[in-house]
Amino acid sequence: TPATINLPSMTGSVCEGDTFRLNNIVFGGASNQVTITTNGTGNLSSSTSNVSPFNISYIPSVSDVNNVIILTFTSNDPDGAGPCFPQIVTLPLTVRNNPSANVTGDDEVCLGSDVTLIATGGVGYQWSNGGSINDTTTFTNILIPSTFSVTVTDGFGCRDTALYLVDIKLVNAGRDTTAEYCKSAITVVNLSDFIETDAQLG
Repeated sequence: TPATINLPSMTGSVCEGDTFRLNNIVFGGASNQVTITTNGTGNLSSSTSNVSPFNISYIPSVSDVNNVIILTFTSNDPDGAGPCFPQIVTLPLTVRNNPSANVTGDDEVCLGSDVTLIATGGVGYQWSNGGSINDTTTFTNILIPSTFSVTVTDGFGCRDTALYLVDIKLVNAGRDTTAEYCKSAITVVNLSDFIETDAQLG
């Protein structure tokens, strides 16, 4: 009986730093073993299986990123010197790089003020600290120096997280003393007290 290998999918993709998993790989016919190899340089969970069905996983290396690597599944020879041949099935695996998350906005605010931060680098956003799922979010009533984070997702589901520190504006008010310096004042000046003219009123 000819050897058979059936994969649940004939292609795959994985993000940088994630694990690719392929479950329910089935082989049969006269074969009783499958060998798994790859031209990638990452970590392959298993190189052989004598049990059907079986699962494997692959963790890409840095050098795999932005490349398509090949996972090759090869059965043993069912009948030795007979007319049957080993079955060989390949699966191309695309290793995608992660997006680059970036945050802009004020890095210092007055005590109790709000801060609006803008994230870029993806198509989906998730802010920490009760923030929104939009690229722009506002955090209110900042009372202490605070670090906010946003997770950016690209169109392939790959992710990156950026941290952003927002500090409280302080000024040195003397030895071992600091004070918040965002107080504002309004001064009204009567300009007529400072204007001289030689004009005569008629």
